[in-house]
Amino acid sequence: MLFGVSRYTVKAYNNDEEYDCRNCEKGRKMLLSELKCKDVINIRDCKKLGHIGDIEFDECSGCICKIIVPGGNKIMNFLRCDPDIVIPYKDIRQIGPDIILVDIHC
Repeated sequence: MLFGVSRYTVKAYNNDEEYDCRNCEKGRKMLLSELKCKDVINIRDCKKLGHIGDIEFDECSGCICKIIVPGGNKIMNFLRCDPDIVIPYKDIRQIGPDIILVDIHC
């Protein structure tokens, strides 16, 4: 689900669907620090990809476009040679209390 703020209403976007967040029953909000602590798991091979390192968002709408998981050695990130894993938001299948499930080809 993507979130955008317009002048009059807060809207969430999910695969071309649009609805008003004020009518959402759960209305769950999440801090970036909470999101970055979750493990990112690829459901195609059940491989742990790591944790979110960065997020790309549309500066006009405020919608999240992609999440970025750093590649390479987790201990020595500054010496890594593996590229970052860029995951489009449409490939996120579920955000749970401890993990984020994604569906990507690696």
